[in-house]
Parts: sequence; structure tokens; C-alpha cells
Amino acid sequence: MADLPRSRVQPSRVFSRVGTDYPGLFLIKPRRGRQKSTLIVIEACLNSRPLCPISEDPSEQSVLTPGHFIIGTALTTRPEENLLDEKISSLKRWKLTQQLFQSFWKRWSSEYITSLQRRNKGKKSQQNVKLNDLVLLKDDNIPPLHWKLGRVTEVYPSADDKVRVVLVKTANGLLKRPILKLSVLTIEN
Repeated sequence: MADLPRSRVQPSRVFSRVGTDYPGLFLIKPRRGRQKSTLIVIEACLNSRPLCPISEDPSEQSVLTPGHFIIGTALTTRPEENLLDEKISSLKRWKLTQQLFQSFWKRWSSEYITSLQRRNKGKKSQQNVKLNDLVLLKDDNIPPLHWKLGRVTEVYPSADDKVRVVLVKTANGLLKRPILKLSVLTIEN
């Protein structure tokens, strides 16, 4: 027996290789004396009908369709290729790793690190920095992505029991810093 054509053994969406999206009228076997004809409308008509927008963003045009519930994505998307047997060179693997790392770092720096910077002008009370808190040392001359990481080893409370200066241990040694030049990293349990 001959091998099947390549297009028949590759994963693809339903009716993607048939050449039709609408098969037309089908005659159904008569039942209880009446002849019934049923109009069958396949995915292109029924399952592609928009239900609601996926995103609140007005510039985004994608909508949720019944096809999302059937196959998990829009019916018009191509299926993912099988990459298990794909040979990847060391250079391509390294580039992919670097791309993922840079993507993660960019997102982490834009979403998390910027949320650590307080924008109040002394009107709100700031929580006291505690011993062993993990902090980033703010530096106006370098971007937040490159701020040094340190751990608070000693606190110097003022007369009103508010900590305004701390001693921070970094990879390069100990530094005495005001808390205004620190960003405390919140660590959730």
C-alpha cells in the first residue's frame, strides 16, 4: 500500500484542504412521512460568528467565536508545527535563549521594577525598612534595570522611630544609604 500524501498526514484545521467552506443543501432521509432538507453551514459561517471582543482595547480587532471553544483558537489560525524532530543548531538555540531572556527582562523591568518606585512627595507615611529586607539601590546615573541589589544589615531609626538611613550589604561591600534612595523588594510568602 502506498504512503498517504503529505497534506493528508500533517495536522490541519477541518475543511482546510477541501476547497469549500459551504457544502450546500443535503437531503436527509424522510422521517415520519415528511421529507426534510437541512441546510448545513460549516465553521466558516457558524463557528466564526463573533460573540464578543476578546480585549477591551479598541485597536484590537480579534473577537471570541464558538471556534475558540471547539479547538482553543480561532478557526483561521494555522496549526502549530511538530518541532520534536527539528534539529536546532547551538547558535539558534543560544539566540532563542537570549531572545526569551531579553523578553522576560524587558517585561519584568517595565512592569515590576517601575511599580516599586514611589511617587509620593512625603505626604504619605512610608513603611519602615526592616533588617534583612531585600532592596534595590536607586542611582540617577543608571537605568533601573541596572540598579544594584542589596540586603539591609543595619537600620538607624531617628528620634521619631522612623528609619531614614540604613546600612546595605551589596556584592561590592557595605553602603550607608538614605531610604529615599532605595526600593524595597516585596517578597510574598
